Amino acid sequence: MKHEFDDNHLDRLLFSLPLEEPPRDLRESILAATIYRPAFALKAWEIWMIGGLCAVLVWLCGLIVAGGGPAFMATLGVIGGGAWRGLATENAWLWLLLGVGATFWLGMLNINVAPIPSGMKKDFSRQ
Repeated sequence: MKHEFDDNHLDRLLFSLPLEEPPRDLRESILAATIYRPAFALKAWEIWMIGGLCAVLVWLCGLIVAGGGPAFMATLGVIGGGAWRGLATENAWLWLLLGVGATFWLGMLNINVAPIPSGMKKDFSRQ
């Protein structure tokens, strides 16, 4: 058994189907959900900072509940003393300043590793 339909016959069959009309604002709602979507309120590094701060606060609350106030204050004293001993040396300040300087200069370079599409390149030779 062989069934052959020409394109016109198939088109007539498809267009004769009783279809519902799409909603009037279908295109606008699709565009609003995809390319016109509003930007996120927070950047990725802000979310990481908030998450890290929440984790530290939960840890501190756990210390207070588990051991009470004196153990919490002793822990803060140990952390503060270790931080002070670590920053009291000249080498620590030197490396800290080198890191800040390198971060500043690398931030000023504005390296763009993504290639520019050919359709978006501007021709400055005509100006």
